Amino acid sequence: MGDTAGAAAAAGAGAGAAAAGAAAGAGAGAAAAPWYGDKIDSVTVGFWQNKGIDPADPIAVATKLTDFYRKSESFIGAPPEEMIRIPKSNAAETDIKAYWNRIGVPAEAKDYDLSAVKRADGKELDTAFADALRDAMLNGRVPKDRAGEIATRIVKFDEAREAAALADRTAIVKAQQEVLDKNWGTNKTYNSAIAQRALEDLGKAAGLTPEQTKQGWDAISAGGHIGGAYAMEMLRTISTRMGEPGSLISGSPPGSDTIMSVDQAIARIEALKSDKSFYKRMVTDKEVAAKREWDDLHKIAGAELNRRRGAAA
Repeated sequence: MGDTAGAAAAAGAGAGAAAAGAAAGAGAGAAAAPWYGDKIDSVTVGFWQNKGIDPADPIAVATKLTDFYRKSESFIGAPPEEMIRIPKSNAAETDIKAYWNRIGVPAEAKDYDLSAVKRADGKELDTAFADALRDAMLNGRVPKDRAGEIATRIVKFDEAREAAALADRTAIVKAQQEVLDKNWGTNKTYNSAIAQRALEDLGKAAGLTPEQTKQGWDAISAGGHIGGAYAMEMLRTISTRMGEPGSLISGSPPGSDTIMSVDQAIARIEALKSDKSFYKRMVTDKEVAAKREWDDLHKIAGAELNRRRGAAA
């Protein structure tokens, strides 16, 4: 009976060992569940693996991803609230305006402050010019904080261009006037009177008033315009060739614009003093041509006659 009990105990122990062995074998054959369970999709796990991260090691995953984020921040260079997204070409107009507003471009041209921009003489910009600058900067999407500098540079360029143009014009006018002075020489006063006379006659022919004709003469004789010296010479030549009585001082060849010398003018004056017919024409008849000739002669010889009178006294 004792042998029977021992055999039963041995059989039970063998069965238990077999069951335990079977359970152990079954446990060894099944894979352990991942630490993240079913909360991470396979695509993300594959991304970790492609980046060289072991998905089975949560510490490695956390460490590597943190390292990647820190490195990416150094490339971003600014916090998210300071980042500006550039709108695409087909973006809504409101999005485009919002972008440029973030850059610093105002909503309207009047919002550009150009009050500090002055000309070289300290004067403020002309209103129309300042408005044109504002419109151009708005169309060019210039930030407000750059408007003053841009306007200042444009004004300086414009003033430099104007100064250079004025210098060139002044030099040309001066050169022309010097040529005219050289050509007219001592007859400048007389030639000027002849030119003025021609302009007066032309003014009458054009239906201008004496005041309008005088304005034309002032514009030419002032010498501040390119070509003014040429105009003076043309008027003198026109006057000497117009063919009216007295256009040429007696003694000059008909149809010529040759000017009498001082000695010729003095001689002509002395001759006319004893010419009774000339006296009648000028004094009695008040003939314009005779008066002109007399005046012209004295314009040429007046200074010399005065000198001689002074010497005689």
